[in-house]
Amino acid sequence: MRLLQRRAERTSGGTRAYVMREGAELALLITALAIAASLVELPVWLLIGLPLGKLLASALFYVLFLRKVLRRRPHVGTARLIGQTARVRTPLRPAGQVTLDGEIWSARSADGRSIDRHAAVEILGISGNTVLVSCELPEPRPNAARRGKDWIPDEDR
Repeated sequence: MRLLQRRAERTSGGTRAYVMREGAELALLITALAIAASLVELPVWLLIGLPLGKLLASALFYVLFLRKVLRRRPHVGTARLIGQTARVRTPLRPAGQVTLDGEIWSARSADGRSIDRHAAVEILGISGNTVLVSCELPEPRPNAARRGKDWIPDEDR
């Protein structure tokens, strides 16, 4: 039972839609062959071979091409942003701006807390044109190239 639940969780909506569509096409093909067989005498190999060939071709096409594509996360649109890490461009009190992959996005703190500039935040969701972020990530350490001679580590202050 648990194995079936795990498989159902891993199956994407696109896979289910593909299987349903192919099943409907197969049913339509069998119906058309049954109607044609009632009007004209068709050989048995054709009545069995066409649906079987359609089923095998669909399964092969799915295994070779579609399975990987249908399970992949989206690479376009706003859905690709969820779960990524962004940098705060202007302080979020609770709204401001973040930078992600060179793009500037309007952002709002999901819990309403203020988040300082340059903090790393995780994108939790999208509401209109505004990303909802959470500052659960640790503060980034200063880059060694920017430190200069008089830089003192935080632990030594």
